[in-house]
Amino acid sequence: MQVLHIITGLKKGGAETLLCNLCQYDKEFNHTIISLSDSPDPDLEASLIKLNIPLFSLNFRDGKIKFSGLLKLYRLIKKINPDIVQTWMIHADLIGGFTARFIGIKNIFWGVHHTELIHGKVKWSTILILKINVFLSYFIPKKIIYCAEKSKSIQESIGFKKSKGVVIHN
Repeated sequence: MQVLHIITGLKKGGAETLLCNLCQYDKEFNHTIISLSDSPDPDLEASLIKLNIPLFSLNFRDGKIKFSGLLKLYRLIKKINPDIVQTWMIHADLIGGFTARFIGIKNIFWGVHHTELIHGKVKWSTILILKINVFLSYFIPKKIIYCAEKSKSIQESIGFKKSKGVVIHN
C-alpha cells in the first residue's frame, strides 16, 4: 500500500520528526513525502535518504503559493497514485487535502499538530487557512488525526467535524 505524506515543511520539529520516525519504523507500507516548502533539515533529509524514502520539495517560500508548485503537486499525486494521503499541519491539510480530493482520492487523513493558534502570535493568513479548514473538514478528510485530546477538543470547539476526530498521541 502506498502512503503519500504531504507536509508543510521539513524543518526540525515535533511533527516533522514524528513523520520521519513513522517512515523509519513502519515496514508495512511504502511511504513518499512531499514538502510544500524548500530545503528540509539536513539531518531529517539524510535519514530519509538512508531509508530510501522518496522526498519531493515544492519550494513554496515564505508562505507564498506558486501556481507552478500547485501544478507540480497535482502531477506528483497523480504519478504516485497513493492509496492514502496523509497531510501534516494546517497549510498541507488545505493544499494537499484539496488537491488530493480534486484528483479523486478518498482516503485523506489530516494531521493537526497544534493546540491553539493565538491572534498576534501567528500570521493572519494562517488563521484564515484554519477557518477554511474548519469548513473543509466536513468534505475533504476521512479522518482528522490530532496529537492530543486538548488539541481535538479545541479544534472541534471552533468547528472541525467531530465525528472525524481521532487522537494519536505523539
